Amino acid sequence: MNGKPHNNNFGQGGSGLIPRETIDEIRNRVSIAEVVRGHVQLKRKGRDLWGCCPFHNEKSPSFQVRDAEGYYHCFGCGAHGNAFDFVQQIQGLTFPDAVEYLAGKAGVTIRREKANPVKQKQKVDGFGALERATVHFERGLKGEALDYLYNRGLSKETINTFRLGYAPDEWRELKTALTAESYNDKIMLDTGLIRTSDKGGEPYDTFRGRVMFPIQDMQGRPVAFGGRVMDGSEPKYLNSSETPFFKKSNILYGLYHAAPQIRRTEQAIIVEGYMDVIGLYQHGVQTAVAPMGTAITEDQVALLWRYNDAPFVCLDGDSAGRKAASRLAQRVLRVLTTGKGLRFAWMPEGEDPDSFIAAQGADAFNEVLKNAVTLEDVLWQDLTDGYDLKTGHGRAAVEKAIADTVSQIQDELVRKHMNGALRDRMWQTIRQAPQGSQNQKAGQKGFNKNFKKPAGPVGPTTDRNAGAVEQVLLALVLHNTAVLEGVGEPFARLNFSAGRLQYLQEQLLKFLSPTGVDTSGLEAHLRMAGLESDVLDLKKRTGVEKLLADNNISEKHELERFWLSLYAETEASRSKKRATAAFLERGGENVANDLDAWQKFKAAKLKGIDVGGSD
Repeated sequence: MNGKPHNNNFGQGGSGLIPRETIDEIRNRVSIAEVVRGHVQLKRKGRDLWGCCPFHNEKSPSFQVRDAEGYYHCFGCGAHGNAFDFVQQIQGLTFPDAVEYLAGKAGVTIRREKANPVKQKQKVDGFGALERATVHFERGLKGEALDYLYNRGLSKETINTFRLGYAPDEWRELKTALTAESYNDKIMLDTGLIRTSDKGGEPYDTFRGRVMFPIQDMQGRPVAFGGRVMDGSEPKYLNSSETPFFKKSNILYGLYHAAPQIRRTEQAIIVEGYMDVIGLYQHGVQTAVAPMGTAITEDQVALLWRYNDAPFVCLDGDSAGRKAASRLAQRVLRVLTTGKGLRFAWMPEGEDPDSFIAAQGADAFNEVLKNAVTLEDVLWQDLTDGYDLKTGHGRAAVEKAIADTVSQIQDELVRKHMNGALRDRMWQTIRQAPQGSQNQKAGQKGFNKNFKKPAGPVGPTTDRNAGAVEQVLLALVLHNTAVLEGVGEPFARLNFSAGRLQYLQEQLLKFLSPTGVDTSGLEAHLRMAGLESDVLDLKKRTGVEKLLADNNISEKHELERFWLSLYAETEASRSKKRATAAFLERGGENVANDLDAWQKFKAAKLKGIDVGGSD
């Protein structure tokens, strides 16, 4: 039989298995930064450590180590993993050997569990049966079934990549084939390949007359199947039940193929079906995954967060898709942590990702992703749906809904800032609403086809109360966020009225610390918060690129000096305005009632005479 035991949760070697608890203890004790420092020279930039990647030749550091989160990532070659992965890759060790090596570093004593030979054989045989079933279905893909996939636009190469197959419409065809290869009924029942008969008869094949989609784990092993009919009968899809080899919450369809591309492109997409994953893959969008025939769960989102901080959730644009977004937004709060989020992209009505990309192409699909909204946007729309924020009752209801929603967030920092952001939206919406409005539900009753982000912290970029110079100062910092380290204090004093500019200022200040500016984390945060278009718009409107070119400014220190000089001019202008205001406050009543005195005041100002006011 085929199949070699391999398990990344239990190290094998010596006289038994390494318990999971021991592996977890080692992981918690080991600093990945210290492990990597043995092979790479690291320098701190903000919260992270950076160095030249040891896995490919490079001159500029693109190898990032996040010690608090316990992982490394190379933005050049895509290498990614935890301390165990690093030791395996850098030293060419097996997983059990890497565990033993790090146990020595961490001072952890390994007490191996005695392997159960019966369970080990069941595991080997189970994976073997699943692999042989996959091969059997692949061989059966011909004739009408193969034509069906070709008619769906799939190439032979794509079919082979995803190991698609066909289960003939026979009751015991697979069972007979596997029995001939010495797999017994228990193995086939344990793997979900056959089912028992309610009438007490002989077990029969689970999948019959269906195109087959093998579900692979992260080692590429088939662990379950999805099967689709070709004639329109119901159920359209049939999926494996959970087995000792397959837990739906621990796996996503297509992740085995998508993971390298997700790391390389820093993009991940959650779609609804197997064909969506495969169709996108064939058209060059190779970062999509799907749940197993059910709605995406918070555990599956948490799984994907290991690979990408802000995956897109690509849903149908109909009311069902909107409701699915609201349900997921609520569910995911329980596992939400700092730096993690979701973006929601809506397909045009009547389209799914597979049909859309086949008709419109990858560029059009990427445009759909560019119009995605954030998790916070979806929560806001859900919380305010049906409430009139011009009434006390509506405000109270929304405020309570916000409190109830954020209470589900376990991460204290995320809970604090999500509560603040949602409450800010509420009050900004109230302040900016037209007087006399009878209904504040415009744009809040669900999601319409042309979703507009609400006002307030995510309102329009234009801030009518912000001076032109203040906007230029903000744009200069956004041009090179590293300059914030030298201008942070005066930058914090810039006064923007509540709106997008103030929100941008607040986000920038979050990433300023005594050790510097976390530029990479800041840029990722701006992307996740959906602020990229606002940054580009502000830079374009203020013309900072031309301004810097005209002044021959290219280096950080030059930009810092330029920024401070521009800020000083602004402050000087404000001081003059304050002096004028003080004079008017002292003698304002007389000036207001004496036109001659007002004319004298203006003349004195023009001549530069000090009218500061003596008693």
